[in-house]
Amino acid sequence: ESTRLQALRIFEERSFLRDFLGETLPPKVGNIQVLIGGEGTWEELRSCSMIITRYGAKDVSTGAIGVVGPTHMAYGRAISTVRFVASLLTELVYENFT
Repeated sequence: ESTRLQALRIFEERSFLRDFLGETLPPKVGNIQVLIGGEGTWEELRSCSMIITRYGAKDVSTGAIGVVGPTHMAYGRAISTVRFVASLLTELVYENFT
């Protein structure tokens, strides 16, 4: 099964996504979590990697953003991109909700 199809299936299965994010999403805004091939825990992600983080203003509003891709990708670039977009979203949330 292709990486794309596997990633799409993950997003369609809400219960998996909820459980996965509950266990892997960093508790603090700005911290980055990198999971390669499911880290031996998530069989559904064996051919994927995820780079995820939280964004938002503490005690106001938070969300999550990330990148799903193959296990072989430009991790440095993907991490930088996720960090940058999360910081923009954090500023947006802070400006609009505080």
